[in-house]
Formats: sequence, C-alpha cells, structure tokens
Amino acid sequence: MISDCHVYAVLGTTVENGHRLFHLGSNSTLKWNGKWSEKPGYDEGTLSKLSVQDRQLSDKKTFWIGIDDFVMFFNTFYIGELREGWKEFRMIETVKRRAGDPVQILRLHIKERCTLVIEADIRNMRKKYEDEELQYPLFLNIHHSNSSNECGELIHTSHRYDSQISSDIIHLDSGTYLVVLTAIGSNGDEQENNWVIRSPMPFEEQGSSSFSFVICPQMILLDSVQKVLMKYGKAEQCDKNNVIIYKWHGKQTGIVMVDNRNEWNWLRVNADQQPTVAIISCLFVEKQAVDALIEESSTIHKYKSGGESNVYTLGRIGTHRVVATKLALIGDSREAITSAGSITTRLLGNFQNIEHVFIVGVGGAVPHFTDASLHARLGDVIVSASRPYQYVYAHDSLFDRLTEQITGFNVRNWAAEDKTIEKIVESGGQELVDSWNTVTEEAIRRLSSTAGDVEWKAPPESTDVLAMAVSKGNVVVMPHPNADRETGAEIHLGTVGAMSAMKKYEKTIGEGEEDALGQIRESFAEEFGIRCMDAGFDSVVGAVVGSCVRSWALIRGISDYHYGQSRAGKLWQAHAAARAAGMARCIIEKLPKSA
Repeated sequence: MISDCHVYAVLGTTVENGHRLFHLGSNSTLKWNGKWSEKPGYDEGTLSKLSVQDRQLSDKKTFWIGIDDFVMFFNTFYIGELREGWKEFRMIETVKRRAGDPVQILRLHIKERCTLVIEADIRNMRKKYEDEELQYPLFLNIHHSNSSNECGELIHTSHRYDSQISSDIIHLDSGTYLVVLTAIGSNGDEQENNWVIRSPMPFEEQGSSSFSFVICPQMILLDSVQKVLMKYGKAEQCDKNNVIIYKWHGKQTGIVMVDNRNEWNWLRVNADQQPTVAIISCLFVEKQAVDALIEESSTIHKYKSGGESNVYTLGRIGTHRVVATKLALIGDSREAITSAGSITTRLLGNFQNIEHVFIVGVGGAVPHFTDASLHARLGDVIVSASRPYQYVYAHDSLFDRLTEQITGFNVRNWAAEDKTIEKIVESGGQELVDSWNTVTEEAIRRLSSTAGDVEWKAPPESTDVLAMAVSKGNVVVMPHPNADRETGAEIHLGTVGAMSAMKKYEKTIGEGEEDALGQIRESFAEEFGIRCMDAGFDSVVGAVVGSCVRSWALIRGISDYHYGQSRAGKLWQAHAAARAAGMARCIIEKLPKSA
C-alpha cells in the first residue's frame, strides 16, 4: 500500500482504454497494489536497456495508478523545472530569540541585473517528536530596501502552508533588497533556516553583489505581510466606521486586516504608569542601545493607515517611568521633516505627563585642531547646552548676488527654559564620568549577547583618524590636539547644530562639491559655536518646544567628524549609540522626582 511517509516521483503518464494513468516511483518498496498495479512498469524495449539490478527494481519500486486513486492519495504535488547549469549558494541561519526580540533579515545587495530563485526551509529545533512535521503559513516577500533597512515597495511574494517555500524566478535590477521570511504561528525561539539562492550566472561573476543578514525590529515581519494584504487582498470600504477591510486567502490560510481611516486616538496608560521622561532616537542601533538600559520594559504598537506605525517602549530608569520611540527617518526632505515632527507630536500627545525629553543618538564632532578642550573625539559624548543656544539649524544661507558669496545663514535656534539637565552634567564631575563608563559597559554586555553581529565595543583607537581638508578634495591627516589623554572617553557640553542641504552653493566657494560643503560647514560652526553636527532634528526640537516641554536635551555619541551618519562613521556608530544611551540613563537617574 502507498505510504504517507514517502515522496513519490511521477515518471510518466499514459492513457489506456480511456483511463488516464500515472507511472510512479519511490525509494520505498511500499507500492500501490490496487487497480492498474499489475501493469508492467516498462515495456520490453525499455527493460532491455537497463542493468540487471535496475530491471529487478523496476517492478518493486515503480507502479501504475489511475488518476482517481492518484488524487485520493496525493493532495499535494510539486512541479519541478530543470534549470541546467544554474549555480547555488547555501546559507544556514540559526535563530534563538525571545518574543519581541529583533529579527535577522536576509539582505541582497545587487550590483548588476540578475536572475534568482530563493528558497527557504524552516526547521524547528524544539519539535516534540523527531519525526514531527511542523507546517506554517509561510510568506517569502522581497522588498526594495532603504538605507535604514526598512521594507519599501513589495516586488515579489510567495505563499505556502508548509515548512519549505520558494520564490518564482525573479529578475532583480541593481539595488538593495530585503527578503522577509514570515512563518505565522511560529514563535521562532529556536529554529534553523536553510537558505538556497540559485542563479544561472556564477555568483563570482555578478560583480560585487552580496548576501548578508541584518538586524531589524520584529515589526518588520508584520509590516511585510501587511504590504501583501494591501497589494493583493480584496479591499472593502466600510463608510459607516471609516475603515477599509482587506481580505486575503491562500493555501489553508485566510487573513483579514482592518485599516482604520479615522484620526489617531490617544493611548490610555494607567495613572501610576504614566511616563515623565521621553527618549527619541532615529537609527535602529540607537533604539537598541536605549532599550537595553530600560528596566521592566514593555512594548505598545500603534498603527495608522498607509502603513505608518509607532512603537513605544515603556519601562523604568531609576525612579522615573520612561517611554522610548524611534523616528522613521530624518533629514531635510519634506517627507522626513513631516514624519519626524508628527511622530514627536503624537508621542507627547499620547503621554501627556512628559516633563523631560532626550533626543539620543549619534553625531559628528566639529574638530578643533589646536585646542584640546574644544576637541571631541570618537566615542566621546556631547550634551547640548545653552552656549547660548542648545540647537541651531541652518535652513538656508544669506547670499550676496553681487559678489556671489555666502555671507551668513538663516537659522532657527532653540534653548530649553528649564536647565536641569545641563546643570546635572555641569556639576557631575568625575562621579558622573565613572557612572557613565559603568553603565555603558553594562549596555555593551547586554547588547553583545542579544543584538546579533553588531559590534558594540569601541573600535581600535587607530581608527580615530583626524583629517583636514585641503584643496581639490585632498586631505591631510592631523594629530589630535588631545592625543596623549589617558582618561578615556569624555563628556562635553555645547551647542549642537545641523544644516539643510546646500549643494546649490558649492560653485560659489570651492572647486569641488566636498570643498564647498566643507567650507560652508566650517563657517556655520565657527559663527554659532557649534560643537557637534547631526542629521537634522529641527522638526523634532520644534515639536518638543511646541508641546510646552520645558526640559529637553540632545545627547550625541560621536561616531565621525561629519554629522554622525556618514559612511566613515559606520565603524563607530554602534559604540557611539551605546555611549549616548549610557549618558541618558545617568542623567535620568539624577533627575529630581516628579511632584
């Protein structure tokens, strides 16, 4: 009798006396003994071409079966395609995580247009029985990716109810893509994912294309599936409740999603759990570093139509209840300005007892080549302080049309009314530095054990290179004015600044783009006493001040000598984020108790 524990191959088909028959084969000797099983597996002409052993096995391991019986026993069958000459690249991903932990996502960096097939096989390492077959509704989705490793446009989706899944043949242009594998119903706490990437072109001939795993928030799995529903699901408008209902049906799977078109409703949190301190970050490593130092943490998700969502981490630091969130993007584009300001406003609207706001993350030091007291190095931290302003944002420049020279800057500047944070740092002394080092080391230990392949420890000191720009894009490596310091990383107080993109003025200052922009930055920093530059948090600071929060500060871990998010700063970014988060915790622990 046919076994349900074996795979059978379809060797051929025929029609005999009006009956459609399948010729099946297996490595098992359990064979069909019903109708049509007496039919010889092969005719005499074919048997004469086989070896003696194959002739003996042909009747033991192959048989004929009618189509009616075939569909009764086989409710699932796969159609294979011979891809002669295709090459394959295999990877094994071991997953061990708790619910809510970040996830590893396969990232493809494609240099030249290529053809691929991607397969994944999920093996749960905590099966109750060795022969237990665990099946899940699987989605294998491929998205365009941005620089923050977030899901962009959905360009391909595959779905199966199984433990294995494969994409169709896909053609990818040059760019960066995320391959999101979602197993609905799997807790994913201990499993092994076997990946196979196949291509007709040898991988070593595909330029500098690369495959790697990146760490992303767990919400990326939900975001990816939501994009499938919104693109391929059946949408029904419900005018009465102002919602859109998406319905999607797949193999043994049905999903319904309700998209709320109403305005945001405020979150409700018990009075004794209301946070009084808010922490805002932008990069994922910044949010990871902050979350690692929050005790008794829990997570709240808030969704809005159009795929926009907010994730809030609630918990405790010292005696204070805190809430942390991450901005979707930052910069001077209209989209970034609107998004960052809106997320900040909603944060302070949802949690209306906030008294202190910390904007925590990486930044770029403004180097001083001669004065050690004004020179911050990589791994140091700069806390914004009123000198005379905490934050200065140059949104445009003053341009003399006659001389075609930049004569100044149009700026928005901000300073907190309540100087409590600034005073804590000013009076902290060596005690604050020691506490900061201890907390940072604790954060690095926690992050190193849970945050995948990110390196949180400080890179070698030899990588802290100070370069001075000279003409025509050349640079000269300069010694640090405090190269002989033995005290380790330092805490600085000063003005933090940012600039809008000013490439349109590059021709008026230097011979090249880098020369022009470098001189603009230097002029801006010198005029306003800027100690640190960041990626542009003007809309965030404006939303904080506009929400009548009197006590706030920016804490910038130094990762480069530009604006914190340059390519050169990637090496120090994670450590600088941990340094900034550690500083935030030390200050929060010293804040006075709320009334």
